[in-house]
Order: sequence, then structure tokens, then C-alpha cells
Amino acid sequence: MLETGIKVIDVFAPITKGETVRIFARSGMGQVVVLLELIFRMKKEGFLTVLLKSEGNYAEFIEIEKEVDYVCQNRAEVMSILKESGAEKEVLLFTGLANSVWVETNESLQEMAVHSLTTIYIDLDGNSQQAKRSSLTEWHFDATLAQRYIYPAIDPVKSYATEMPSHLLNKEQLLVIEQAHKILSLYQELRLKVSTQGITKFTGEDDKIFKRGERIEAYLTQPFFVAETFTGQKGVFVPLKKVLIDMKRIIDGVEDKREVEKLKFIGSL
Repeated sequence: MLETGIKVIDVFAPITKGETVRIFARSGMGQVVVLLELIFRMKKEGFLTVLLKSEGNYAEFIEIEKEVDYVCQNRAEVMSILKESGAEKEVLLFTGLANSVWVETNESLQEMAVHSLTTIYIDLDGNSQQAKRSSLTEWHFDATLAQRYIYPAIDPVKSYATEMPSHLLNKEQLLVIEQAHKILSLYQELRLKVSTQGITKFTGEDDKIFKRGERIEAYLTQPFFVAETFTGQKGVFVPLKKVLIDMKRIIDGVEDKREVEKLKFIGSL
């Protein structure tokens, strides 16, 4: 696992080194900031960052181009950089190539026996409804979260990783992830009732689920290093195990009396 220190990613859709993350997002969902933050954090960890450009002027690439170590126009340039950097150098590659072209690129890299390359594949159409679950990890950005200023606006229910870091966590910690996912899933269903049916208050178990789901959602927001100038808040790196301790407190009701707003854009509890 590549620990980013970004809470919602490390808990619900962690990056596996040497594999591919597929991003689904439309304009205005805050994905550019997340990508810039990832570049910033991975550079600090010694990663080489590379952009393989696609045709068209996409906002994601215009911003990323300014921050990566290398900008490549074609696969040959990427191959050259990988050869020059050596097998031991960790590389983070960003691309938005059409899926068929990227498959060919990926196969070429496998033939080279490149194991140190982690790819962030940006789905430029943002069409998550028609996409098949073919990637090891997927991040699905959500317009509703962005509208409600829940950043990063990554949906923790739709986003997933087929390989969770079970070797790094004990059974209790894995159970926290499972419980949090279940609560958030039910919470999203209840929020839908609020917006579509005008329900303003829940009772019993629904009330408990809604309030705790709301708190988990708020806790998963996070100030970023690359946004410090704009937000006035210092960026934070939160270790996965600390996130799980905090989330267990919310799940167990320890934080039931804490105001939701007090949980937004913090590091740890």
C-alpha cells in the first residue's frame, strides 16, 4: 500500500504500488486539487512524477503539467524516462489516454518488467455509470459532495480497492473500515430521502445512523498542503491507523455530542 495520509483514500480506496488507480470525475468536483496534492505528497516520498498527455486542453493536465517532473507526449518518451530512472526508482504516472490506448501502453510496460510504476488514470469522460470495474482501485468523485463543500469530494461508498491492506491491519481495524462503509452507505440512502421526500427528522436506529454517518463524512474532509494559501489552513498528513482509531470513536458513539462542523477540515481528533 502507498500511504498518502489522505483519510478518505487510505481507508476506502488505497493505492497499491505498481498498480493503476482510475479516477472518475466531471469538471468542478475538486479532482485537480486532489491530484496536485498527491503529486506534492509523493514527491516528498521520493517519487518521480510523470504526465503522459492526451489530446485536448483538459484542466487536469494544464495544472498537473506545472508540477510534475516530466511531461511526455507519447509512450516512447515514458519508456525512455523509465529506463533512465532505473528499476529502483518509484514512478507515479498520470495519464488520460483513451482506455484502449492505455491498455496497449500498460502491456508494453509489463513486457519491460516495470514494477515500480504506479499509474493514475484519469477518465476524462467521467462516465462512471457505464464503466466496468476493471481497475484495482477507483476513485469516484461526487458532485453533491462538492456542492456541499465536502472536500476531497471522493465518494467513500462508490470508490473501492480490490486489495485492502489486510497485511498492515489487524481484524479490529479491518472491522472499523467495514462498519464505516456500511454506516456511510445507509447514511447516503437517508440523505436521499431528505432531499427527495423532504424528511427533516429521523427516529430510532435511522437517527443514530444518520448522525454518525454525517460525522464520519465530516471527519473525512481534510485540509491540503497545496491549498494552504487559499484556505488559510495548514495541510495535514494523517496516518491510516490514527484515522481508524478516530473513526471507531465516531462509530461507537463517543463523538455523538461533538458538533458536525467541528469535525470538518481537521486532521485527527
